Amino acid sequence: MTIGVVLAPLMGLAHLERAEAASWPVVIDRTSDHVTADSLPTVQIDGVAFSQAMIGDDVFVGGQFTNARPAGAAAGTDLTPRNNMLSYNITDGELNTGFAPSLNSQVGKVVVSPDKSRVYAAGAFTAANGENRYRLAAYDAVSGALIPGFSPALNSSVTAIAVTNETVYAAGWFTVANGQSRQRLAAFSASNGALLGWAPTAQDDITSMVLSPDGSQIVVGGKFQTLNNAPAVGMGALDAVTGDLLPWQSNTVIRNGNAQSGISSLTVDDDTIYGTNFNYGTGNYEGAFAVNPDGGTIKWLADCHGDTLDAFQMNDVVYSVGHTHDCSNIYGFSDDEPRGNYAAMSFTKEATGLVRKNQQSGRGYGDFEGQPAPSIYYWFPQMQPGTLTNSRQAGWTITGNGDYLSIGGEFPIVNRKKQHGLVRFAVPAKAPKKEGPLHRGFFFNPTVTALGSAGARISWKANEDRDDQSLTYWVVRSDKPSTPIFTTTEVAPFWDRGTLQYLDTTVVPGSTYRYRVYVKDADGNQTNSDYISVTIPEGEALSGYPLQVLQDGAQNYWRLDESSGDTFADYVSGDDLTKQGGVTSSTESALANDPNRSASFNGQSADGSAGTATAQAGPNEFTLETWFRTDTSSGGKIIGFGQSSSGNSSSYDRHLYMDNSGRLTFGVFPGTAKTIRSTDAYRDNQWHHTVATLSPAGMKLYVDGEKVAEDTTTTSGEAYTGYWRLGGDNLRGWPNAGSSYYFNGLMDETAVYPTALTAGQVSEHYALGTAQIPNEAPVAEFSSVASGLSVAFDGSGSV
Repeated sequence: MTIGVVLAPLMGLAHLERAEAASWPVVIDRTSDHVTADSLPTVQIDGVAFSQAMIGDDVFVGGQFTNARPAGAAAGTDLTPRNNMLSYNITDGELNTGFAPSLNSQVGKVVVSPDKSRVYAAGAFTAANGENRYRLAAYDAVSGALIPGFSPALNSSVTAIAVTNETVYAAGWFTVANGQSRQRLAAFSASNGALLGWAPTAQDDITSMVLSPDGSQIVVGGKFQTLNNAPAVGMGALDAVTGDLLPWQSNTVIRNGNAQSGISSLTVDDDTIYGTNFNYGTGNYEGAFAVNPDGGTIKWLADCHGDTLDAFQMNDVVYSVGHTHDCSNIYGFSDDEPRGNYAAMSFTKEATGLVRKNQQSGRGYGDFEGQPAPSIYYWFPQMQPGTLTNSRQAGWTITGNGDYLSIGGEFPIVNRKKQHGLVRFAVPAKAPKKEGPLHRGFFFNPTVTALGSAGARISWKANEDRDDQSLTYWVVRSDKPSTPIFTTTEVAPFWDRGTLQYLDTTVVPGSTYRYRVYVKDADGNQTNSDYISVTIPEGEALSGYPLQVLQDGAQNYWRLDESSGDTFADYVSGDDLTKQGGVTSSTESALANDPNRSASFNGQSADGSAGTATAQAGPNEFTLETWFRTDTSSGGKIIGFGQSSSGNSSSYDRHLYMDNSGRLTFGVFPGTAKTIRSTDAYRDNQWHHTVATLSPAGMKLYVDGEKVAEDTTTTSGEAYTGYWRLGGDNLRGWPNAGSSYYFNGLMDETAVYPTALTAGQVSEHYALGTAQIPNEAPVAEFSSVASGLSVAFDGSGSV
């Protein structure tokens, strides 16, 4: 009887299911109103764009640059002079030739009037179009002409503006406005530039300001500690008429307001104010946030570490730019998977769950556990940071008109294509939708391994896509290339690119086969691997115990039966164990009716251990399973997870270890050591089957098919990236550790699962291993439900 077996599907789907059940925010796919990651050809600049505003299809850009050039033009070619400000059409990406301002220094902010008749520029300039304009200027939005009647004078840079059709509010470094004293805040008549009586004060920099939707408040953000000499850390609301300080709740939670932390931007829609933060260690928050305009109560915190510079809501999606590097607090990518800076992200407009406990404690970040959080949309265009500002940033500003999104900054490359300073993205109806799976050919090749005569294991790392986390895979064998032998659709965000596997048991021993893997996204973009060959040896097939382990969804399975060599093969994912010199082979087998070999560990320091080669994030749902035999009186770690693949790890938990008396302990470290322990001792020189599970149901420990300990309150371990270790690793500081950290004895049939095995599955495994039930292949029809994927098999190898 031959069957095709799915081995250990990806974990991403299971993550989503658990998140929904626990009211956690969930990474979700784009909608039809969300832009794709296709970067569209856009006019380029030779510097940096700091601010954008829109009227219809026209984008107005302010920054520090001297020339524009068409999309695709190399630096220094086909130049059109544009000094620090320009306009382009967002539908085609081309420069608007009729709007040609010229300012003699940086434009930091661009804002349009509510009636769309004017475009205001603010910054460090002292001249506009050859005329005196001291840090504020206004242009006709249609003709591009400088407005002659508006000419305020400020003695230092303007860093933020907010406007009505009648009033221009300004903030900056100035202390004098139109010859009168003003401490960083002032207001002017839009008709003639006359200074108005509005005169609140700030003791430090203001970087952003917006008018509340009802027009009653000016909300400001920056690096200040006080407004009007009253406490207001980083953010506050001022009466738009009197300048009085108004109550504002969010600055009691987000405490960014000093020389090295603050609010970097504020934007507004009909019912929400959105902000972004930076923090160099003296504040407590980095990321985007949303607050209610009336009183500043928090709507959500996108608690993602990394300076965030601007946010903009379009079609109920909140887009942000910055260099985010850790969203693990809202169930996205972490610093360690591996660390990267993601220049553009997007979130739901409404909160969908709660921030979890800070996963990067000890790095200067605040803990916002229990605050409302949005969901992350899966959208990750790639932008290379620029060098002009020396701040390692890519995007500085973001805006849009419902159909198109515009990002400005100092990036020289977008999605691996040269595109300097400005780039567009479009909703699916207007986008080419050509962003597909990134890896192909050699970089997507599977590992194909003959598992004796039982079949061929095809395993491959999940692909990744910039705007689709759900990808469809199919495996083809060369003797029937038009009929896939396996197909599955899996959730594979770039930070959780697990391994997919399939065991093809429809093979003939002695024959050679070639396999290829294909992948496509929701838009039909497709790529494939090369063909990889394998020869199936003649010999005995797998017995019932290993087949059951594979059927129950092991993601790693080391049979430990190699008699020579430096590694133990992983029958599932190909993540082989590298063994040190103190690990040798034994002819004894833990299985009653399967005379394979086992591994002997000498219990002498790190020399007596073996570790995986591929780093992974420490899971919070898993099963550890192994068989052991020992008469040691010095205890030792049998299996665990550690920060190092060899030697003594500095972070270590998720481990099963023995004390000197032979009692077993299973422990994890969610901020403090949590352990459960067996009552009986097992150093009797007999084979024992042990299983340890961690899941939302808590910790459980089984020995010889029976549950021996349980803790229903502990559901997570320490957050770090590490490796699975067999035979020993650090145990310093853990209760009931033996006199040795390393195990002296035999081990066999070790497996790691991405889910918690049930008590029934544990009992069945023990019975199969001890021949208490017939040790034969499973029946022809069964289901694999590892990681949330359910697949039925009909005995022919097809799904």
